[in-house]
Amino acid sequence: MRITFLTPHIGSSGGVRIIMGYAHRLAQKGHQVTVVCPMKSRLRSFFHNLARTKPAWTDLSARLKFVPVLSEKYMPQADAIVATAWQTAGLVNTLPADKGKKFYLIQHYESLFHGNKAEVDATYRYPIRQIVVSTWLKEIMEKQFNSHAELIEDPVDLDVLYPTRSAFNKDKVIGLLNHPWEWKGTAEGIECFKRAQKQFPGIKLIMFGAQSNTLNVPCEYYCNPDRNALRAVLNKIDIFLSASWKEGFGLTAAEALACGCGLVTTDNGGCRDYAMHEQTALVSPEKDLTGLTNNLIRLINDERLLTDIAHKGRLHIQRFSWGNAVNKLEMVLA
Repeated sequence: MRITFLTPHIGSSGGVRIIMGYAHRLAQKGHQVTVVCPMKSRLRSFFHNLARTKPAWTDLSARLKFVPVLSEKYMPQADAIVATAWQTAGLVNTLPADKGKKFYLIQHYESLFHGNKAEVDATYRYPIRQIVVSTWLKEIMEKQFNSHAELIEDPVDLDVLYPTRSAFNKDKVIGLLNHPWEWKGTAEGIECFKRAQKQFPGIKLIMFGAQSNTLNVPCEYYCNPDRNALRAVLNKIDIFLSASWKEGFGLTAAEALACGCGLVTTDNGGCRDYAMHEQTALVSPEKDLTGLTNNLIRLINDERLLTDIAHKGRLHIQRFSWGNAVNKLEMVLA
């Protein structure tokens, strides 16, 4: 098949990693794959990746095509074309048949935090076949937009992200993603850690993110770790803490499970496919800082519970493999 993916940027994010991962693996399977991106993102991504060991798309087998703007004249003829964000769905909706069958990979309910709500919500009503990355998103599309969407949960790099630890640390190490968007819950996560530290002064904090550390909080910090470095970081962490208000899937938390971390998370929607309370994680309502802190303290204080939840979480996350996801996407696009 000839397959085109449209992306608004190629900066470092979970959503972009998923797009590039699909493009790379579909190309390896023999498909003719093109990722189309606006030219303005090329300069942005160049500076964004100066701190990287290597750019995110170094091993991309697909063609990466930068264009002045996303418009019909720059779109190659294809058998399938995939919008991957609300900014790309409008163009896909208007393209002629020779650009391919139309699909919309929905990775978040974007109108919650991005763009004009009415404008973004309008894209979910387009007559484009939808693919969603979580059960939560599938339910939103069905209940609010009367649209049947194909469910393909975000895959995890299980060949790269796996446990290398021999045991948990005596003084537990807490992991937290640093992200500039408020709804990612970094501020709440830091406050949760500080509250737990009052009861357990020996616990430590590890943070990582795509940006440099500008936070006024004592921690061990990793800027833009590549996949192998991320495995090493996550294996230093005993408990991964996610305080997001809403997530389309929550890839970082899933990656932490793959590396054998215990998970303490808010009920952010997307995590429901892998974070089951008292089984694979301890879950509290979104923005409930007291509940989140109590769950963190509970897992710090109970080594047996931490071991059990981390084990069950890692077993559960094995189903979210790239092989399964690519095979399903291939069938949907055909």
